[in-house]
Amino acid sequence: MQVKCEVGYSPGYWVSMILQENTPGSADIVEQHLVGAKLEQRHPNIQISNQPGHAANMSTSGSGDFQVGTTCYHVTANPSLSLLKKAASNLGGGLFPVILVPSSKVSKAKHLAEEQGIDARIEVFAIEDFVAQNIIEISEGQQQSFVETMRSIIEKYNRRLEEVETDMSLKIELQ
Repeated sequence: MQVKCEVGYSPGYWVSMILQENTPGSADIVEQHLVGAKLEQRHPNIQISNQPGHAANMSTSGSGDFQVGTTCYHVTANPSLSLLKKAASNLGGGLFPVILVPSSKVSKAKHLAEEQGIDARIEVFAIEDFVAQNIIEISEGQQQSFVETMRSIIEKYNRRLEEVETDMSLKIELQ
């Protein structure tokens, strides 16, 4: 997929464009690898796990898609009751769950968290905001443009995809 990172647009808009370009059947794969790449960029000295997108969704064990310290990240295109039950079990294991979903699904995820009685004990963020905020912070800290930081994240995304996926049509090309 091709995404144009025009200088006049915000990093959140770029991420939104990536999520909108998803092809049918690729739900969760793009989101998972994008968040994994962002975590790699943000935490260069920490090993960020990399597994096929569908493997993480089928797993009922494990803490989530990514764990950094005691924070457990759950990434999905469509939040479900089973995901929130997994987040609740993280709390029992001393982990702090963060649910990452597209902006259009934040309300649904928060509602499911409320139904499980864990809404005050977890965080729910839009993937667009989660990635964009880090692009801004990393860019400022490294004194580079947002586009340069985005390019670095996309390079990591494409490498992660190549390592574990078979569908290379999901690779991102910045224009």
